[in-house]
Amino acid sequence: MPRNIYDYEPLDDIQYEKKECCETCLTTYPVYKMKYDNRKVDCVVNDSREVVFYMPSTNETSIRIPYSDIKQIELRGWRELVLVLSNREVVLRGSNRKKMFSKLRECLMNQLL
Repeated sequence: MPRNIYDYEPLDDIQYEKKECCETCLTTYPVYKMKYDNRKVDCVVNDSREVVFYMPSTNETSIRIPYSDIKQIELRGWRELVLVLSNREVVLRGSNRKKMFSKLRECLMNQLL
């Protein structure tokens, strides 16, 4: 089974700009620099109840994964954070994996309230 996140609907770069601040509470979103399939991605957590992956190159589009699709998050191996989805896994690598894991866990717990 291929492990990719490209089955999700890509965002239009014109329609959706990279947000760095929440419009309602004026707090900044944390942006984590990670790698997915040896590609650099900027991960934004807590952006409209979704995780958004921004590809730095202009040829690739951004990808959005709703919290409802994430079944489990795991810290694995050396510098790996895994998002377990219903039919695949998204393996992210980077030095900020523990911070991203904590923030994502906090956001997922807030959704339960």
